[in-house]
Amino acid sequence: MDLNKVMLVGNLGRDPEVKYLPSGDAVCDFSIAVNRSYKDRQGETQKETAWVRITAFTKLAEFCSNFLKKGKAVYVEGRLRERSWETQQGEKRTVLEVVAERIQFAYPKSMEGGGEGAAPEAPRPAMASAQPAASGAPQGAGAPVEGAATEDDLPF
Repeated sequence: MDLNKVMLVGNLGRDPEVKYLPSGDAVCDFSIAVNRSYKDRQGETQKETAWVRITAFTKLAEFCSNFLKKGKAVYVEGRLRERSWETQQGEKRTVLEVVAERIQFAYPKSMEGGGEGAAPEAPRPAMASAQPAASGAPQGAGAPVEGAATEDDLPF
């Protein structure tokens, strides 16, 4: 049995970058900082940060482009993918990234520094999924969008 599932909560390190495939489908890339605290052998609290590259496609990419900004805390659900290419100098490069299947805001707006007294913002969606929800099914439980772009369509 194989399992390739990733669930992360982190903060965007930069604004999402959106590119469009020749088909017109959107591809969005961004990175999140995932923090971990632990106690070392001396009992001192240590913190470490891992930077994780995230890629989203089609409608989920559009959601990211429209609603995510540097510093925003997000929950990302997806799968790992290793991608390799060769540079113009002939060097082989490889990257391990998460292909997002579901993204949602990690904290209520009141916990993201807005708090009391903050100016109200326009309503925003709480989550987006790479797959449309089937009638009566939980979000993300629908079938893949027919004809939607996949990572195999990437020209880069």
